[in-house]
Amino acid sequence: MKNGSVKISLRAKILFLILGIVIPSIIILSTIAYNSFSESLTTNVFQKLGEVSDNVCHQVEMVNAKELEKIRILSKVDELRNPDISLEEKQEMLSIILKDLTGNYENLAFYDKDGNAITSDGRYMNFKDRDYFKIPMSGKEYISDPAFSAVVNKVLQYYAVPVYGFNNSPVGVIVLLVNGNAFEDVIKGIDV
Repeated sequence: MKNGSVKISLRAKILFLILGIVIPSIIILSTIAYNSFSESLTTNVFQKLGEVSDNVCHQVEMVNAKELEKIRILSKVDELRNPDISLEEKQEMLSIILKDLTGNYENLAFYDKDGNAITSDGRYMNFKDRDYFKIPMSGKEYISDPAFSAVVNKVLQYYAVPVYGFNNSPVGVIVLLVNGNAFEDVIKGIDV
């Protein structure tokens, strides 16, 4: 019987020895695999986020360029450059053009050199203290971030360019107001 108990004891020792080698090896290999997978996954996620971010930026830049180009072209129209044509006539012309534009637009307006404009609902207002008037009057184009407008109680994005008279001095500003959810539609259309 003594020999039989020694065999069990020897089997147990061999089993513990093998388990003592195998279990730590499995733990070490699992840890290495986890760390490698985690680094790879993190790298891939950040790479994909970078690609999506670049794509969104590119789409936004394209939309901004398209909207600015529309009003740049309008700023060259003689009727808008002529200081002898009334604000009302200029606004009527832009309102007709706005009806033909496809897009998510709130208003297309002419602001005279003093900041006076006619809103989409026909009110006369002065916007001389607004950046979308002041910056173009200084000769620079303007694109705002989407922001809430107290005038129309909506989120809007403003695009504005200066209008130069025939003597190359600023006579006003053309402002295109785009409903704020236009960029949401652009972003929704991007595949991740």
